[in-house]
Amino acid sequence: MKQPTIIKSIWDNRGKTLDRFTIVLNYMETNIHNAMLCLSVDAVAFSQYSHGEEGDHLGDKIEWNDLNENLQQHIIGRV
Repeated sequence: MKQPTIIKSIWDNRGKTLDRFTIVLNYMETNIHNAMLCLSVDAVAFSQYSHGEEGDHLGDKIEWNDLNENLQQHIIGRV
């Protein structure tokens, strides 16, 4: 499955918090904040939009294909 163009970057904090994955979007960018979709490992326990600063504090930067198909489908449905 191809990564949607609205996605700027994907971050994984390796389970340090419930919102393990942060999807940074190319939407409503300002000089500091970006729109973000934050997800739990299964996107069932947590799936919420937020905004914030992109960077290493979100965890490790990962690729679209590092996400399982269920997460990819969920993200496509939300964005």
